[in-house]
Amino acid sequence: MKRVLIFFLSLLLAFSLVACKSESSTSKATVSNNPSLSNLDLLQEFDKFKNKIDNISSISKKEKEIDKLIKRIGVGNFPLIQDNNIIFLYRAESKEKDIAFISDLSNWKKIKLEQLADTSLYYLHLKAPAGSRFDYKFMVDRELKNDPLNNNTIINGVFGLNSQVIMPKYHSQGYWKGDLEIKKGHLNKKIIGEIEVSIYLPADYEENPSKGYPVLYFLGGDKYLKYGDITNTLDKMTAKNKIDQVIGVFIDSKDLSSEDEITSRLIKRIIAYVDGEYSTLVDANKRVLIGYDIFAELALDTILDDNGIVTSYLGQSPLLSEQSIKLLTDNPQENIRFYLHWGKFANEQQKINNFKLIKRLKEAGYQYKAEINLDGNDWGNWRENIAQGLEYILSDKHSANGVDSLAIKEDFAGQYPNYFEIENNESIVTEQGDGSYQITFKDSSFVKLSHYQFSSFNFESKLELLSDAPFALVFSGEQKYTLMIDSQQRLITIFGDGGEELYHKGIGDLIPMKSIKLIAKDNKLNIYLNNKGIAKVDFSTETGKYLSILGIKGTKVRLNNLSIEEEF
Repeated sequence: MKRVLIFFLSLLLAFSLVACKSESSTSKATVSNNPSLSNLDLLQEFDKFKNKIDNISSISKKEKEIDKLIKRIGVGNFPLIQDNNIIFLYRAESKEKDIAFISDLSNWKKIKLEQLADTSLYYLHLKAPAGSRFDYKFMVDRELKNDPLNNNTIINGVFGLNSQVIMPKYHSQGYWKGDLEIKKGHLNKKIIGEIEVSIYLPADYEENPSKGYPVLYFLGGDKYLKYGDITNTLDKMTAKNKIDQVIGVFIDSKDLSSEDEITSRLIKRIIAYVDGEYSTLVDANKRVLIGYDIFAELALDTILDDNGIVTSYLGQSPLLSEQSIKLLTDNPQENIRFYLHWGKFANEQQKINNFKLIKRLKEAGYQYKAEINLDGNDWGNWRENIAQGLEYILSDKHSANGVDSLAIKEDFAGQYPNYFEIENNESIVTEQGDGSYQITFKDSSFVKLSHYQFSSFNFESKLELLSDAPFALVFSGEQKYTLMIDSQQRLITIFGDGGEELYHKGIGDLIPMKSIKLIAKDNKLNIYLNNKGIAKVDFSTETGKYLSILGIKGTKVRLNNLSIEEEF
């Protein structure tokens, strides 16, 4: 036991130095346009189909069965969707061999499709939230292609058209869709200096010459018009009395500079022109600066630099830098109102910086609202969800009722995202399976929860020990705790910063261990073995930064879920 303890403490020290440097568904339901499939268990049926193909010896007969399957389901009814399960199919041409899937779900990294026997059919089974929407493509021998079996496409500024999946419980307000029965605003082009802008005037503008209007300034405005169908959203939201009538000013992306000072001067010039030529409400509180992706950061920097000329911000999937977040801290302006949203499938650094911004907003007492959509970070998300932002930011009622915590809830059932840092670690074998995440240690090592650096957090996890070798969980920050579970010694032990023993308990009557549940909350660590509560230990994750799993040769652990919540 002493040698094991020395190993873990030395490994913890080594880790600290490194850290400083650096439910398968069975319900019968489908979202298919083919009524004949509505009562099928698609997963079961597809397994039967695969078995059938495996048992046919003739290639030509196998291909005929694939023909029958596609004809029976019908082009346009793919991929196959049941609850949160999705089966993607791709029928390869004779010379096509390397078939992969890229998507919002995979952060646009490749996931290889599996070939069915030796046929032309490739398939992939993934899971996604039942209320989500996402874009995807196939990468076929390094060439990007849309899904030939899926007619549902969406325009994207990077890849042109993408295939998309709309899951069964996805809710769309559809403001961006055109409606012939409502009054439509007018879009005019104007030249301001050498800059061409498009100006949207509401349908009744000419009939109300004495009325003043709020003004929305869109950075990257040409893309909002082309990909976002934003005039439809303004027309429809106005007709439904969701927002008051507004003037929209669309500044072309090619005329915007990454230099904040240049963009700031440009926007001031455009605002002065619009206020001089149109019936605007000449009030900083009635101007809104709107942007997406890099233009969302540009909008934020401009507002913070402009000393009150615009005081409302709407950011869509902001791609923020540390510099922008620091600017908010160094140049506080309490009258600014913020709305921002992004998709759940954002990359990790983008999410981290967005939450850092929210934390600063809350600490400084700003009026803000933030929302995370079950979506990607592209025009499918932005055109759909800008409506909530407009409704909030144009309302007279504002409160700091935004995101209060960063929550990671991973059941390991999907391909997105992998929160563990495992690259280039030959001592660890990992498998992300159906509802679990298994880690096997070939040598003494650790696996770290990557990307996130918490300030303080609650933690909950269910796991199983699949071997007799000991393992440990390390909560690392200003305070460190090492929780070690040793089946051979039938002992659970908690060590503090300097290796001092804070707690130990024999667990002989609970061997073999079937399940371990840990809940760290309110400065207590609750430990459950085989669903029996055995300990409640004083425990603080304040200013914690990392969570790691340590193991020695032979340690094998399976995580069944993981929930981490950082309080703001």
